[in-house]
Amino acid sequence: MVVLNVDSEKVKDISRFMRGFSLGSPEHVDTCSFLAYGALRAEIKEMFPTANSGRKLLEILQKDAGFVQAHAQMVERLDFEPMLVWLRGRSEIRPPIVVPQSAAQQEGGSIARSKEAVRRAWDEPYRGDAASVLYDICTFWLHERRAEYYGNVITYIQSTGTGKSRTVKELKQHAIVVLMNVASPPSTSISGGYPPPDTTVQQFFDECQRVLLDNQPAQQRSRAVHLRLHGFFVGLLKHLLVTLQELHDDANGCSFIELASIFSERMNEGTFDAHGQFRQEFWKEVVGLAGTFIKANEHKDFTAPPNVDRKDSTSELVRASEALMKWLKTICQGAFPSGPWVVFSIDSARRFIPSTHAAIEYTLLFEFRRVMRLLKDEPYTAILLATGGVVAEPERALPGSFFPVHPRPTVPVCIVPFDVLADVVPNDGSWTLERIASTARIARLGRPLFGALHNAQETVGRQEAVQTVYFARLKLLCGEPLPTAPETDKTLQQLSALSQTLGLHFTSGLYDPRSGAEQQLAERNTRMILSVRPASHELGTFVPSEPLLAEGAYSAFLCTMASGRWDLPRALLVHAERSGVSLGERGEVIGALILLLAVYEARRRRPRYGPGTSLAPPDPSRDGWARTVSVVDFLTALVPDAALESVFGAARMWFNHWIHVDDGDVFDQRCLWAYLARGAGVVCARHRDEVAMFVPYTMGDGGRSEDTGVIMVQVTNRTTPGDGGGVRESVFDAMDPEGLRVFADAQNRAVPVIRLVFALASEHAAVHVRAPPPRTPTLEGPLESKSKVDTFDIWLAGLTHDSSGIIADDAQERSVYKDLLDLSLPRGAPYALDGDIMREVLPRESWERLLEARMGMNPAAGGDGVMERFASTVDVDARGAAVRNEGMDVDVDGEANDPDVDCPAGVDSMYSLPQQDLKRRRT
Repeated sequence: MVVLNVDSEKVKDISRFMRGFSLGSPEHVDTCSFLAYGALRAEIKEMFPTANSGRKLLEILQKDAGFVQAHAQMVERLDFEPMLVWLRGRSEIRPPIVVPQSAAQQEGGSIARSKEAVRRAWDEPYRGDAASVLYDICTFWLHERRAEYYGNVITYIQSTGTGKSRTVKELKQHAIVVLMNVASPPSTSISGGYPPPDTTVQQFFDECQRVLLDNQPAQQRSRAVHLRLHGFFVGLLKHLLVTLQELHDDANGCSFIELASIFSERMNEGTFDAHGQFRQEFWKEVVGLAGTFIKANEHKDFTAPPNVDRKDSTSELVRASEALMKWLKTICQGAFPSGPWVVFSIDSARRFIPSTHAAIEYTLLFEFRRVMRLLKDEPYTAILLATGGVVAEPERALPGSFFPVHPRPTVPVCIVPFDVLADVVPNDGSWTLERIASTARIARLGRPLFGALHNAQETVGRQEAVQTVYFARLKLLCGEPLPTAPETDKTLQQLSALSQTLGLHFTSGLYDPRSGAEQQLAERNTRMILSVRPASHELGTFVPSEPLLAEGAYSAFLCTMASGRWDLPRALLVHAERSGVSLGERGEVIGALILLLAVYEARRRRPRYGPGTSLAPPDPSRDGWARTVSVVDFLTALVPDAALESVFGAARMWFNHWIHVDDGDVFDQRCLWAYLARGAGVVCARHRDEVAMFVPYTMGDGGRSEDTGVIMVQVTNRTTPGDGGGVRESVFDAMDPEGLRVFADAQNRAVPVIRLVFALASEHAAVHVRAPPPRTPTLEGPLESKSKVDTFDIWLAGLTHDSSGIIADDAQERSVYKDLLDLSLPRGAPYALDGDIMREVLPRESWERLLEARMGMNPAAGGDGVMERFASTVDVDARGAAVRNEGMDVDVDGEANDPDVDCPAGVDSMYSLPQQDLKRRRT
């Protein structure tokens, strides 16, 4: 990759120069394109010496979608403006522009180094205890509860890029691990994952899947697939025995554990793109033996009902299994507690596990477990590595059989190593905030994938900070954030970025194949799976704190900002409506988005690197300054008139994502400093009514917890009687730093606290900023006040440009935020799921009548307007006569009410709903 940085100083000169040409000539168009890229600081002639014309350069850079789109519009309209808009946007946002090189340059450059780094990272010593946990789980099902389960098949369900394959590989310390990857071949040389697919095995299982979906009777299809899988395992066990014996002889005799290690090393030879010759020939021979078995038995019906155990079968598979285990026991000394153990690891096993029960009647998982049941009494374990799906199939019987099948599965495994490569930051001031936020450090936080890759770069070439962030962005979005991407892909990319940065929750964890947003994010690296309920297939997912992926989301936001395609508030609205994204009970996700956009704006307005440094990418261990912002810049982006420079001039913050905490006291300075060290803001648990969110900051360079302060945030999405945008003191009083025990030591109370309130539902936009009350002198001389902590209060009322500089001053964006606010309110009964369409086709009066009619179908829950007409009780006077309430049409006897009877003063409806809320629901 070649990284070019936009030089904004040349934009005006280039604009004037371009307008001196006529766009009627193709040469002039290409020259203008060349001049546009000439505004880049990097010397194009030095990087592309053969690009001596605009047309040649355009060919080299044709994969930059934003540039190509601007070029096409310029030619079509015969106008310079599209290219100038693109150029101005690049000069404003200052993102690195990643320019693809030619294929030969890629293989010899950073792509080749990245591939080699990934391969080397695979062989690095394993860190963490996930493999030990997996070992305990496997052996538990293998010995303790064997009689209760159908077969020794364990599903390992987790997001991609989390180290599942590497964790299973580590079982070589205890077992012969047979690795196979049944993923489809990648579309390009750089789009695939690692390890690469075993093409021979993948094609074999593709054929099984084709037979399973064939238009044949269910029993015939089931028998055909069972025959193929049976033959596959016959060939695997036979050839595995031969291979292990040869390796054992070549090593002049060795123990079982030594043999397992040798076999693992040989199976993992190769490059990023392809396995070594040993593994390729191994699987070619296995599939060849399987084909021989299938051909010899295609007219035989040797299969038993699926409830038959190994001891009742005399199949060739059982004989091959007995031969392998008999030989392994002769060399097994001090190995697995009960003798030898063989593990079959099937990577990318998504085709085994269906998305829904209704997908097909019989699945590869069902037939795979039938074969594994014949091996149940021997120490074999099959581990299916996948990203989700139906791991427990319903009870069913084999077609034509009277034997019911109870394929009770083992509980899915979801554990992965996390933070095992993280640097320990001492709390002594020796680490500056710049170093804490550096690429070298954040790459080692979270899943080990990025940290191992970054560490391995030292052995294959220089470390590239931009390359590391670029790789994280590719993993997060499963591709480039191109503005010309299909709408479906772009929407899912936006959801990935929002989920990573806002820590989104979903209203339901069930996997719904019609929408499945949560499941899709788990498959696309964004969400991790904590647990799976086998009976209902409910996923328990969350977004872990991974600052590097959040930085990838920020990079994507910048790259699409010039085109205007990534409108994050609108994207959040779309997914709140369609994907079940929760906005929080208080609307805290809306406040979190506004604060995150304020940080983005503060970062966008300042140079990419530190004072006195060049624009060349710096040392990745010292590049964190570009990710930090001053608290003053942050507040200026949020509230332009805050004017707190005198107090917070030295304060800095690093914040690029939110995390949601479940409980506990998280306000003391040591916790705040820990969150600051991860670049995280915190959304508090719902029971913490005092504070909805907080963002830590530091006074100075930020290397100690004693220097850490906090921005406390409260969010409310409800209106209050008499609301005029004014300050409610009780809200600030609840955010008491002393009551929340922020400062453990009196000497640390010199760090001021910012208290910020979002009154989202206020109909009157207002901004109130106030400093601490003045202190009064005492007889002793020092100054005192009611509070020992200086607090600076900011009250933001409403969701308009007048209440925050982040919200654009146009009706369209105000409408988006208003819709977000409405969706954050408790929805109650679904009165208006079709509201968007019905408001367009019906007159306003007709729509209101329809809405009230629907409310009338829900007695005692629809608010005053319908309650008064549907009341089953009435007020009576002292004589027992019915008293008419305003709006009531029918009295207790069902007769028309007397219009002349007045309602006594102070009489209210039995059920009430604030009129402004009812109005909002109606409109």
